[in-house]
Parts: sequence; structure tokens; C-alpha cells
Amino acid sequence: MIDIKTGRFTINSEEGWEMTPFLTIKELTSSKLWQANQSELCEERSSKRTFFFKQLKINGYPLSMEIHVGRNDYIDGITLRTELSANIHEWISGPEWESTALKQKQTLDEFLIRETSIPPQLISKDKDLSIDTNWGCITSVMDLSANPDICVTIRYRNMSESDKEKYLTMGRKYLHGEK
Repeated sequence: MIDIKTGRFTINSEEGWEMTPFLTIKELTSSKLWQANQSELCEERSSKRTFFFKQLKINGYPLSMEIHVGRNDYIDGITLRTELSANIHEWISGPEWESTALKQKQTLDEFLIRETSIPPQLISKDKDLSIDTNWGCITSVMDLSANPDICVTIRYRNMSESDKEKYLTMGRKYLHGEK
């Protein structure tokens, strides 16, 4: 579930795997998510600032997840792709590539409809989607240009320290049900 109000992304509620705005690289690498999915971490597609997990079960959807770390050591983006979308360069010029691309976009759109409070009528099979929020944005993209990609991206805003503290205080109250 991706909470539009707070940016909290619950990847697997049973296991306690979640991503939140202002999650640090240190918190990520010591999290339950990280520990449970080490075998899915693809070293050749990862670096010190980008971590690529080949395939995770994200609330029932088999998706790859790329985690991007900003210069301030906070997670600033998460990119989700289907297995075929993650390997798009292998099939993009093959037969039936257009219908394959549409099916991948449809799977990611179904994920967004199920996992967010985004109204289904905002999601279109042939248009990109971008939802801007106080904490960042969620986009769904099907780009079949020279550098093709089909993905859902969650971006967290880069805020000043005082803005982060205000947001974290409000977020903690919201997340924990405090008044």
C-alpha cells in the first residue's frame, strides 16, 4: 500500500517491510526488507547509491525494485517494474513488442489502482500519470523512445532540515494516530 498522505510504502505488511520519506541508507540496509531480500540484490545493476532487487513480491505482485539514494543519504526514489519491463531492451524490437509493452503498463497500472487511493479513472493505458503530493510524487510512465522504460516511480522531495523536521513531526502524528 502506498499512502498518498504520508508517502509510506508498505511493501509487505506481514513482514513489516516498508519505505518512508526520510529513510536513510543506514536504516534501509539494516531493515527487515533488506535482510530478507539479500539474495534478490543484483550486484551488477547496483552501486553505492542505487540498489536493484531483481524480484520482490510486493503485495502479491512480482516486481523488481530499484532504490535510489540522494546525496544527503536519504532514499529519494523507488522505481518499480515488472520482470519484462526490467529487461525491456531484450524484447523492445521483437515481434509483438507493442502489445507486450501495453500489458506491462497495464500490470503496473493495476498495481497502482490496488495499492493507492488514486481513482482508476485517472489512469490511462496510453498516457503517463503523475500525482504530486506534499512529500513527493508518484508517476506511471510508458516511454518507448530511444531509451525505453515502463515503470512506476515514487519520488521523495528533497527538503531543508527544518521542513523535514516539521514533516516528520506531522507524519509521526498522522502515522501513529496522534491528535
